Amino acid sequence: TGAGAAVALIASGYTYFIWYHPWAIVIFTAEIIWMGIALKRGKSNLLLIDGLYWLVLGAPLVVFFYGGVMGQDAQHTFIIVLKQGLNGVLNTLVAWISLSLLTPFSGQSNAHGRRRKSPYDQTIFQMAAFFLMIPALGILLVLNHREVSATQARILDEMQANQDSPRNP
Repeated sequence: TGAGAAVALIASGYTYFIWYHPWAIVIFTAEIIWMGIALKRGKSNLLLIDGLYWLVLGAPLVVFFYGGVMGQDAQHTFIIVLKQGLNGVLNTLVAWISLSLLTPFSGQSNAHGRRRKSPYDQTIFQMAAFFLMIPALGILLVLNHREVSATQARILDEMQANQDSPRNP
């Protein structure tokens, strides 16, 4: 968990340079700590562990930091919750699928000396989740595009209103 948190801290550190705030670093590092604690407790469904993180801790942290500390409006904050949560869960799913595919070739064996294989129910769950998340990603992209368009229109309207109003001496 400590090594994972250190890697998450370093990897998410880049967000400070593109977003100019440290809040995503805190949220993404907390996600890895949550995952590490759950894995140490014997939990094995990475997707459910990460989904639970976003429901219980991740979304409230985004609302607190983005809506509270940074003062973003509710709609913008909601879109950030969706984007970061979907991104975290999708990244976890891709990592879990990759680990499942690599395990049979890694030489790891079970107690009977046979190579471990990904159970069919786990593989079906992973594939179903993946194919259900693709439309969710598409919907999120459309929502994000609408939000950007609405913001640009609002800024343009404000600029035109300021340009048309008489200037006070």
